[in-house]
Amino acid sequence: MPDSYLQANEFIDESTNQPYNPANYPLQGTGLFFVGLEANGQRAIAPVFLT
Repeated sequence: MPDSYLQANEFIDESTNQPYNPANYPLQGTGLFFVGLEANGQRAIAPVFLT
């Protein structure tokens, strides 16, 4: 998911509780890749940094 989409849609960075700002993560590349798994009503979503 490109940074432009995350910023335009006010994605919240849960580590700061603020809107996502790619400038805070200079080594992360140009976006995030999300991996998700859901089982038994429990969800786990992990961002993976793109380079």
